[in-house]
Amino acid sequence: MTYRLRKRYLKASFYRRPKLSKLLVILLGSIGVLHLHTSGAQYTSPVTSQTVSSQTVSSGTQTVGVSGITISGVVKGGGRQLISSGGLASATQVSSGGIQTISAGGSARDTQISSGGFQYLSSGAVDSAANINSGGVQVIYSNGLASGAIVNSVGYQRVSSGGVASAA
Repeated sequence: MTYRLRKRYLKASFYRRPKLSKLLVILLGSIGVLHLHTSGAQYTSPVTSQTVSSQTVSSGTQTVGVSGITISGVVKGGGRQLISSGGLASATQVSSGGIQTISAGGSARDTQISSGGFQYLSSGAVDSAANINSGGVQVIYSNGLASGAIVNSVGYQRVSSGGVASAA
């Protein structure tokens, strides 16, 4: 291959490859880590070292951190709840368009995942007694653990390689 042809080939192949930033956005979005939301960041301060109850997240992201506990919350379309290390979400209702992401060291229990709602369990995350209703989705990634989940008709539980779903 001559120098000129090689240069043309390399230039053409560069433009055919997806950019790294595009691949990163696709990857993070597919595992529920990245959620772009441009309007109304309703929750800007994280829930840490306190207990809150009956809050509705309909826009923005509610972060539940170290020693933070949410009880009987609702995550609606446009809203996201992120439970990080040391955080706990109990009896949360994830409805259509709502996303609950549990990262390493975070936990959830008695979550109700309704039609169009999503729950993602990252590596090191734990969920117990989730109820996945018709059209609801629970995704368990490698080293994530879901215990005692009830998958109702047309509910969906996806367990990636290395993830664990067990009976109660």
